[in-house]
Amino acid sequence: MRLPLAACLLALAVAACTPGGSPGEAAAPVLTAAEQAELAGLEALAAQVEADRGVVAGFEVLQARYAFEPDPRTGNLQPAVHLALANGSGLVVVKLSVQASFSRVGEPGPWHSQEFHMPLAGGLAPGGGTAVRMIPASDSDWALKAPPAEVEVLARVVPIALETADGRRLVTPHALGPDKQARLEQLRGDRP
Repeated sequence: MRLPLAACLLALAVAACTPGGSPGEAAAPVLTAAEQAELAGLEALAAQVEADRGVVAGFEVLQARYAFEPDPRTGNLQPAVHLALANGSGLVVVKLSVQASFSRVGEPGPWHSQEFHMPLAGGLAPGGGTAVRMIPASDSDWALKAPPAEVEVLARVVPIALETADGRRLVTPHALGPDKQARLEQLRGDRP
């Protein structure tokens, strides 16, 4: 008689330990304080992306071309990226933030990835376009890791945030890229 009673008590104890009391239901992840803060930050970013989506739609990096050019100060060759921008949004954009990744042709991943923040002189009006040149500081990771000039480099550059003259900072869907989206899902318990 005692064995069936013990089995019933064990089943009740197991059910009580699972969320909602249902056996087999996955437990919510237990997050550290740092992970909770990270989750809150990523959820806030995701909410801002959704809120800003319609306003920033149409702003594009049309082209990103990697090249080596003489440094005007020293004459030494240095890497540079030339961007062609088009503003199809309704905003006058005075500052642009981009995520840039540089990879060698034929290699699976980038040798350098970084956010860049640049003012757009005079602002970029709705319907306008402009060309921008990005160059690294001589002691930056980009400059120090850059392969020799004869190595072909692919530049992938996407806009992540636009700033207006009144100081509003609006984010694009690229701000919540695949790595951040995967991390958000992981912290939420949506995936392993």
